[in-house]
Amino acid sequence: MTENAKNVTSGAEASDVDEANMLTIAEVAKYLKLHELTVRRLAREGELPAFKVGRQWRIKRDLLEKWIAERSGKGSPTS
Repeated sequence: MTENAKNVTSGAEASDVDEANMLTIAEVAKYLKLHELTVRRLAREGELPAFKVGRQWRIKRDLLEKWIAERSGKGSPTS
């Protein structure tokens, strides 16, 4: 395998890991047992740690877990 082929393969594996840590609105809604429109509203209003990729929302799993912990009294508030 050439050096360039190794770099391309490594990059693909890295993006697979990143994708596993990203959640969609539907996945977050299912996880939180909320309606998708509620999750979308929370994201739009800045209540949920989310960002847009094109027209779609994405939420990092670790930030969602931190957000849940802060609201359930198990984490330290940032403010």
